[in-house]
Amino acid sequence: MTVVAAHLENKCQPRCRQEQMTDLLNQLRVAEGPVILAGDLNTTGSDAAPTSVRREIAKRVKNPRFWAGQAVGWLSPVSLPRMFTLPANYFKNYQDPTASSVPFVAPNREAGLFSGLEKFRFADGRAFDFRGDEARTINGRSGKLGNSNQRSLKGFQPTFTFKRDLKGLGGEMRLDWIFVKGLARDPDRPGESYHFAPHFGAVLDALTAVVPEGISDHHALLVDLPLQDPGEAAPTAKR
Repeated sequence: MTVVAAHLENKCQPRCRQEQMTDLLNQLRVAEGPVILAGDLNTTGSDAAPTSVRREIAKRVKNPRFWAGQAVGWLSPVSLPRMFTLPANYFKNYQDPTASSVPFVAPNREAGLFSGLEKFRFADGRAFDFRGDEARTINGRSGKLGNSNQRSLKGFQPTFTFKRDLKGLGGEMRLDWIFVKGLARDPDRPGESYHFAPHFGAVLDALTAVVPEGISDHHALLVDLPLQDPGEAAPTAKR
């Protein structure tokens, strides 16, 4: 078994993190047997480098490229549909960096990283398990990656929270992930083996708060990996 702890850059744009992941996958391609790839991928949708409102405003006011880009962006023919789709696109991407991306109109700049992971094939033909079966999730919410990463009512359960958010409308992000290459030949096909496949992925948010200052600024993740194919899954676990 190969275990990989990843920590992608947060002080760069999503395209940079996608390139980092591509480089990492190329090094893992020949890994034999099960592979667990987990860690903080910093899937914020943008450059999350520490900054301040004052600094960001000053940086843009003094930058002619910024104003030129704004003029081109908002005065072009695509600007009108983008204005109308902005609220819907925010909701689409909210807590879900895996959401589909529609260039110009409804973009998701993190989508390329996840599509690359989903399409990636190891030298032995196997892939990361993106399945999400209701009976193999921690809370009965099916959908892409639901077996390995806890899904929420919308998107995925956050693993990082700002101390000052926007009344629940912002400040919570899904930055941390678990990806598993089990022993299924092709997990995209129904009925494939669940031998060493992810089950009941969970975010242990309560664990973070066991001490007043918190044990970490990110929540721990958990996933079950059965050592033999469990066959028909038991009813959804209640934890």
